Amino acid sequence: MNRLFRVTLVATLLLACIDASAQSVQYKTKVKQLLISTAQIINNFNKPNVIPTYTKLVLQSDSTLTMGQAQKLTQEYMDTRFVDLCADMFTPYYYEQFTEDELDNVINFYETDSGKRMAWCSNKLNSPEVQNVLVEKMQAGILAIALGKEVPHVTCDVPDSFMEKFDRFNQVAQFGAKTDLIINSLKSNAGNSPEAIKVYDNLKKFLNTESRGIYGTMFYMAYTEDDMDILIAHYNTPEGKKLQEMANTISACTMEIGAVVVKDLQEWIKQYKKQ
Repeated sequence: MNRLFRVTLVATLLLACIDASAQSVQYKTKVKQLLISTAQIINNFNKPNVIPTYTKLVLQSDSTLTMGQAQKLTQEYMDTRFVDLCADMFTPYYYEQFTEDELDNVINFYETDSGKRMAWCSNKLNSPEVQNVLVEKMQAGILAIALGKEVPHVTCDVPDSFMEKFDRFNQVAQFGAKTDLIINSLKSNAGNSPEAIKVYDNLKKFLNTESRGIYGTMFYMAYTEDDMDILIAHYNTPEGKKLQEMANTISACTMEIGAVVVKDLQEWIKQYKKQ
């Protein structure tokens, strides 16, 4: 009887492990589907100005390849293996926050016309054209502060009706928290000298007072007022709120991808050549 019980127990545990493994594979497949639907992370790396950088690294690691071969292999990697790599890295973070049903809800949203529009707007927001606005305005503020000049005011030529919706979105998306992260990061690197503290204080003032104008201008370049209504409604759903809660984690993970890609790409090419 005891032996039969042990056999039954082992069989039950084995089936549970197989089921859990299948579930994890299924969950990862859904994360991959979500990444493809939103496209933001994938597009940020799979750009014409990024591919040459990876191609150079490929050539440095394998001198037997021609430029044409390196370009072809790099692009093939970005079109195939890269998406799986992103899914590998992001799945644990989504798994902590989302049940499979909740993940399905997010995927289903991004497959609607509104969701596809949001994905397009999000990619527009992260395009060089729009991001350059952030870089230029931030650089102007930092340069003025470094030279001891008055902190510049950011001109925001955006209709009040749009900014009202941006402020509503800001309350949901907690852009202020993102600004705090930037400020805290700068503070940790500012040093303790009176000069450094003064620069930090002025920079903090600049970010706190001018971030609304900077981000409002950027969103106006990418979203219409109707788009903002969809965005606000989406981030007010339980799944949307969870997406915002893990936004900083996803951002940190995205920054890690660049370093991981280099090693993974080199290993992928080695395996590819053995085939």
